[in-house]
Amino acid sequence: MLVTLDQLDNLVNEIHTNLMLARMMPFEIIANRFPRVVRDLSLRAGKEIDFQIIGSEIELDRVILDEIGDPLIHILRNSIDHGIEPPGVRINQGKSRRGKINLIATREKESVFIEVEDDGAGIDPQNIKVKAIEKGLISREQAELLSSDELLMFIWLPGFSTSNTVTDISGRGVGMDVVKTQIESIGGSLDISSEPHRGTRISLKLPLTVAIVDVLLTKMNKSIFAIPISKINRTMEIARKNIIVSRGQNLLETPEGIIPLISLNQVLNIKSLNGKKDILTIILVEIKKKQIGIIVDELLGQEEMVIKPLGNPLERIKGFSGVSILGDGQLVLILDLQNLIR
Repeated sequence: MLVTLDQLDNLVNEIHTNLMLARMMPFEIIANRFPRVVRDLSLRAGKEIDFQIIGSEIELDRVILDEIGDPLIHILRNSIDHGIEPPGVRINQGKSRRGKINLIATREKESVFIEVEDDGAGIDPQNIKVKAIEKGLISREQAELLSSDELLMFIWLPGFSTSNTVTDISGRGVGMDVVKTQIESIGGSLDISSEPHRGTRISLKLPLTVAIVDVLLTKMNKSIFAIPISKINRTMEIARKNIIVSRGQNLLETPEGIIPLISLNQVLNIKSLNGKKDILTIILVEIKKKQIGIIVDELLGQEEMVIKPLGNPLERIKGFSGVSILGDGQLVLILDLQNLIR
């Protein structure tokens, strides 16, 4: 019997590995459209640009590829519009007439790095300092204490830009906060380095794959939440009259013993639909080696979901481990019962 179970376990692992490999797609699937984007935008901006893609064969999870296309186009727009100078300006600065933008993908262990680098005007930290003070983000005294790298971090703030002109290509260059949010939503991160008159490099660090987890979907009032199956012992329905109340605590007698009951509606501060129900739906879970029954409004069934990190600032909220999206586009928060219920 043990041999059979081992063989079954190996088979399951092999199937999982093959499924993950089947989701891996080359970067070129989305990168192939970028040369035309760069060509069209450079013509509109009156600039001459040599664009090169390196590492288009690097593979990523197709879910991640679907998410990074728009952020990369936004970065390229900013590079063309606010980075690369017009031919006349470049010649006066001793640069070649044609600007350069490179899109480079590399893999290091379980991460993929995608860089957009240009040889354009770069970002002047002093301009960032002035804008940050003007917007009231920092005081003049605080600004003087920041390094050039620290000043560059203001680029990721909503609505922040050092450009005073609006163009039909990328506005004032705003929207880098949206890029940051999208990349962080799939577990990635961004870094920026720049040197005035030399150019800018924006680097994306991405996971190879995203997490797929079996979850039980539960509806609380009109909101849907998910609980990882690995945390659930079983589900049950009981008559309200069978609940024991002791010192203000709802209890339930089960074959495992008497366990405390907790209403998920109360924990999440959501109005319950269970008020007049005679039959209650309960999910039995184990938290910190203790059995607990969680009362929910409704069970919707089990699903396999792609889990994405919450990202800032939601990741600071205790009780949620990630987010996913249903087929109809509805967001589903993944409950972290260990931190949600204390």
